[in-house]
Parts: sequence; C-alpha cells; structure tokens
Amino acid sequence: MKDKECNCCEDAKFGVAYIDPESGLLCSKIDTDMELPKGKKILAPRICTKCGNTEWKTIDN
Repeated sequence: MKDKECNCCEDAKFGVAYIDPESGLLCSKIDTDMELPKGKKILAPRICTKCGNTEWKTIDN
C-alpha cells in the first residue's frame, strides 16, 4: 500500500514478475540484471524502494 509520505517516482526501480510455486500468487521483485526481449512491449512492475508500492508500466524495448 502506498505511503502518503513517500514520493514513489523518485525511488522506484523496475523489476520482474513471477508466479510463486508454493502459493500460486503473482509476485514481483526488483531485478536489475534482467534481459529484455528486443522489439517488444513489456509490462513490468515498477517497485518503490522505500514503501514497496508497485505500479505496472509498459516498456518499449
């Protein structure tokens, strides 16, 4: 949940989404070493490093 005091635009990093094998839930984590497919639009989570708020953004690669 977004913290009222947090400015998520300044402290957010892109991550990757995955399905947790134990719970079956969609999860996301910050991953700075991910390789993106070329010539594709990608839906990626943008995660705030302060409050954990996640926004989904489309990346043109």
